[in-house]
Amino acid sequence: GKEGNGKSMSNVANERVLADSNCELSCHLSTVENIDNGNTVLVHSLHRKDTEENIRSRFSRFGAIVDLKICKRRKSGSIEFRSPESASAVMDAKTILLNGHRIHVERPR
Repeated sequence: GKEGNGKSMSNVANERVLADSNCELSCHLSTVENIDNGNTVLVHSLHRKDTEENIRSRFSRFGAIVDLKICKRRKSGSIEFRSPESASAVMDAKTILLNGHRIHVERPR
């Protein structure tokens, strides 16, 4: 097909890899920065169809979200809440379902 932007397919693939590694790096850095504030939870077992919008919608029930980072390739992310009580409420929830599947949550180590 035509490529109107002038980028070759290999450049597009390279940008995708770079975007994924930047995403993973930003996820890692955000969790490292937030270890001590008690406001952050890590989420795992995300599915490809889980969007930032549905994740934000599901977890905002626990409290105001300050920052949300999702790494699709690793099927995980971090959610920083405004208050530690919100993060504790997530940890106290027995089961968190998103799009019909269970999300695993934990505190940053």
